[in-house]
Amino acid sequence: MSDNLPLDGMRVIELGEGISAAFCTRMLAGLGAEVWKIERPGLGDRARRTPDLDGTECDSEANPLFLYLNTGKKSVTLDLHDHRGRDLLVALVAKADCVVENMLPREWAALGMEPGRLRDQKPALVVTSITPFGQTGPYRDFEATNLIEFAMGGQMALTGEPSREPLVNGGSQAEYQGGLHALPGTLAALARARATGQGEHLDISIVECQASTLETANPATVALDSPTSNQWKTRRGNIISATWALYQTADGYAGLYYLPRQYPKVFDLIGQPELLHDDRFKDPQTALQTNDELVAIISGYFLEHGKFELFERAARQRGCVGFVASIAEALNSPQEAARNFFARVTHPRAGTYNEPTAPWILNDGERDLQFHIAGPAPLLGEHTAEVLSAELGLSDAKLKELSQAGII
Repeated sequence: MSDNLPLDGMRVIELGEGISAAFCTRMLAGLGAEVWKIERPGLGDRARRTPDLDGTECDSEANPLFLYLNTGKKSVTLDLHDHRGRDLLVALVAKADCVVENMLPREWAALGMEPGRLRDQKPALVVTSITPFGQTGPYRDFEATNLIEFAMGGQMALTGEPSREPLVNGGSQAEYQGGLHALPGTLAALARARATGQGEHLDISIVECQASTLETANPATVALDSPTSNQWKTRRGNIISATWALYQTADGYAGLYYLPRQYPKVFDLIGQPELLHDDRFKDPQTALQTNDELVAIISGYFLEHGKFELFERAARQRGCVGFVASIAEALNSPQEAARNFFARVTHPRAGTYNEPTAPWILNDGERDLQFHIAGPAPLLGEHTAEVLSAELGLSDAKLKELSQAGII
C-alpha cells in the first residue's frame, strides 16, 4: 500500500484476457488500488503466452507483455466454469469497489451471469465492461482483434500512403485505447459511488474509441455529405506539404511541422534564409504551386544531417522538428529519465528490468506522487490463498480441497 494516493483502500477485480482490461487496471493499481486479477487455474491470462517480438515462445511467468500489463497486481485463480468458482467470484465482488472486465456478453451468458448483475448484491459497485463493439447492438457478441477494431473504427482509413493500401499502427493501439478510455469513466464512477453510494455499469466499445478520435475526418465527411466522397483524401501519407512532412535524414527520419507563415524559420533551419526572397516561395499561395520543389530542397538538406542535430537546432529557434526514435532511443530518453518515468522492478523469474510508470505526475502541493508500483507482475495464482483466506475466511483445509478439485 502506498501513502496518500487517490485510490488507496480501493479494491478492484479484473476479469478477462489480453490488453484492454489489464491496461485499465494497471493504471488503477498505479493510483493506489489493490487489484485482484482473476485467472484460469493452470493456464492464466493469454497474455502470459503471447509470443515475443521475434515470434519465439516466452516463459509464461516472465512474458514481457504480461509483466508490463500486470505490475503490482495480485493473481487469484478461479475456474469460473464451475459453480464453486463462480460462487467465490461473487463473494469476492461483495468485497470489491470495482470490476473491470473484457468478456463478450455471450461469454457471460455461457457462465449464467451478466456483468451488470454483479451490482445486484452491492449497488455501490462500479462495473466497467470493455469489448470490441459494446454490450448492445448487432455486433455485441462478435470476436475482434486489434486489427479489426482499428479498421472498423475508421483509423485505418487515415493511416498510410494515399496510393497504397491502408495500414494498421504498430503494437495493439486500439486495445490500449480501449483501456485508456475506460480509465476516466471508471474513476468518475468510483468518485460518484464514494459520494452517493450508487455505482454504475460502464459500457466501453473499443471500435467507438477509435471512431471518437478521427480528428478532422468526422466533420469533413459530414460537411461533404457523403462518406464515400472522393473530395476528402483520408490518407495523406508522410508528406502533407513541404513544411508538414517526414523526411529521411543521414541517420534515420525526422519530421518538421511549420505553418506557411513560419517559412522564415524553415529556411533558417536548412541554412538557406535567402529562399524567403525567392519568387517561388514568397507567399503561401505561390508556395502551393511549387510545393514539390521545396520538398526536394528540404529533403536534400535533411539527408545530409542527423536527426538529433535537426531536432536540437529547431528547438533553439523555437521551431517544431521531431525525430523518429528507435525503441532503444525512446527507452533511454534523457527527458523521461529526468521525470523518473521508468522504475526498476525485480521479478523472481524475469530478473530486474526497467518498467514504464504512467505519463502523469500528481502533485499534492508539497511533493510529487509518482505512479505507484506495488511490486512486479504476479506469478500464476501467487495470491489465491492469501486473498481467499483473508477476504472470505477460507481455511487451509478448504483451500486444499478446492485446489485438488481444480477450482483454484
